[in-house]
Amino acid sequence: MTNKRGNIIVVDDNPGVLMALQLLLKPIYNKVKLLAKPDLLPSTLAKEEWEVVLLDMNFSSGLNTGQEGIYWLHQVKRLAPTLPVVLITAFADIALAVKGMKEGASDFIVKPWDNHQLLATLRRSADFPTPANSPYPDQMPGSAYAGESTPPFPAAPPSAAPSPSPCSAAPPHPSVSATPQPTTSLTLEEMEEQMVRQAISQSQGNLSAAAQQLGISRQTLYNKMKKYGI
Repeated sequence: MTNKRGNIIVVDDNPGVLMALQLLLKPIYNKVKLLAKPDLLPSTLAKEEWEVVLLDMNFSSGLNTGQEGIYWLHQVKRLAPTLPVVLITAFADIALAVKGMKEGASDFIVKPWDNHQLLATLRRSADFPTPANSPYPDQMPGSAYAGESTPPFPAAPPSAAPSPSPCSAAPPHPSVSATPQPTTSLTLEEMEEQMVRQAISQSQGNLSAAAQQLGISRQTLYNKMKKYGI
């Protein structure tokens, strides 16, 4: 594939998520670096130039508060202040992801994700990276919150009960709706099957070329074709 984008780092401790993202991103980016452990981030950042980091908010230490993601977000911004970071979060943790945006993240996506939306979010974040002198992504050009000091909250009608505080409710965000959309989300296996079929189609049945495009071995491709009845 010609005219690929730059290099991307994906950090997630779930092997299925890493595989699905590799299959999705390999045809788009020049290099896709998969990290199962966030403590490999500092050395990886120092090795070459990166366009964007896709960072999970929870890892295998048993903590599910998202604070690990916030910690590693801070480390990335310390080492590479202008490098865009997009967070991956569960729907229940959207408020925490918004906190991450206030602390330097460019955007976030919600699991399970929509492939087109994920790619658009990564592209938008790389095209409008967080300024090095501002920790607030809402001041970025192209942001949904551009020109405002804090994300907007809808004003409550005079007779309505007070609006929930920013800590307890997530503000509107262009990447998500107010309620989950299960009808448009794919499982990781469905994403993987879709990417495998697409690679085989684009290579016109040349399995060696399809495997190279997906970044997997020919034998691994055979196994996946057998798994999905292709």
